[in-house]
Amino acid sequence: MAYRVVIAEDFKMVREVFENAVKQSGRYELAAAFATAEEAAEYLKKRPADLVILDVLFPGGMSGLAAARRIRKSSP
Repeated sequence: MAYRVVIAEDFKMVREVFENAVKQSGRYELAAAFATAEEAAEYLKKRPADLVILDVLFPGGMSGLAAARRIRKSSP
């Protein structure tokens, strides 16, 4: 069974590094990747994931910490 992973990282190159690591692991499945924490939080309202990788700081939007609090409310 592969663990479903969601990634939220605003820097494309860093996000792609995480995506490749997940895809090549064999134990994890990339469910989705987003450039903002808010997109990830919205996605996770409707779809489950086993692991969420969040950047902490996003320019001009919801922080990764705020997204984590929102995600925990909808998917403890």
